[in-house]
Amino acid sequence: MPIFTIFNKSAKLLSLVFLTFSISTAQATTLATSPDKLLEHAVQQLLFRIDSNQQALDKFPDYMRVIIEEELTPLINYQYMAYKILGKHLAKATKAQKALFVTAIHHYLIKTYAGVLAHYGKQKITFSVSIAAIEQQIIDIKTKITDGSHTDTEIIFIMHKNKADNQWQADLVK
Repeated sequence: MPIFTIFNKSAKLLSLVFLTFSISTAQATTLATSPDKLLEHAVQQLLFRIDSNQQALDKFPDYMRVIIEEELTPLINYQYMAYKILGKHLAKATKAQKALFVTAIHHYLIKTYAGVLAHYGKQKITFSVSIAAIEQQIIDIKTKITDGSHTDTEIIFIMHKNKADNQWQADLVK
């Protein structure tokens, strides 16, 4: 094989690798800077995992908790949620009590989402956020779960941009 052909194939392969890296980097940048896209991506990934593991979930329903732990909870700031719930009692709580409460909230959220998502059956999910809100540090992202035979379920994720690392996280869910 002539050296030019080998070089040409290597150059094409290198171009393909570079293009793939560029696309994934651009997607990661978009996800990091766009809270609605970040949330939508996380939910799509979660639902894909649920669909892909349906047989395992039928046999082992608690596996739903593992999927939620891996796909959804990295997006949720459950420490902030726990501290908001504690409210004025936060100042009186010891460090150990705070840690225990944060852990309890984390497990409660996983259990709650597992219960809700156990009934997921290909409903349509839409996301909406105000374009002007994207420039803010705290925004509401409305999601609507539409099931043709039942009433729509609306969930509002309150997203907060962390000043330290510029990452978006859900602080509250209504």
